[in-house]
Amino acid sequence: MKKLLLAILIAATSTNAFAQTWTPEEDAAGFKKTEQTRFVRSGNQLTLMVYIRMHPDCTMISQDVSITKDPEHGVATIENVERFSNFTKDSSLAKCNEKKVSAPALNYKAAVGYSGTDSFNILILVSGFAHEYHYTINVLDAAKGKGGRADLRP
Repeated sequence: MKKLLLAILIAATSTNAFAQTWTPEEDAAGFKKTEQTRFVRSGNQLTLMVYIRMHPDCTMISQDVSITKDPEHGVATIENVERFSNFTKDSSLAKCNEKKVSAPALNYKAAVGYSGTDSFNILILVSGFAHEYHYTINVLDAAKGKGGRADLRP
């Protein structure tokens, strides 16, 4: 059952971040930690991920998504959005792409005028498993994007 649930979780995701396999140690502990780095211009909002997890019958898998450490130079929010899933054609869940579902989306909005790094953590609980994500956000100076070059180095 645990292996089947993990296979469904991995297959049911809408981004590559969830496509990572769990090690035997992570599986035994029921916990995985992943680090993600993203870029955004100051003052702008970015949707980092929409968490779509489905059963084979296309019903949503119950999950709890929460922010466990807030960013210092922006705002992270979780809101429910209506979206189509985008499973690959060879996925057993491809048939689920035909109907919209309500799923939690993680958004980050950088503070106006801030340039530098920011970070925060989220925790996703699904059927007794915990997946913690640590996000590092590189906030780029919005003024440099208007004709100048932005420095992408962290």
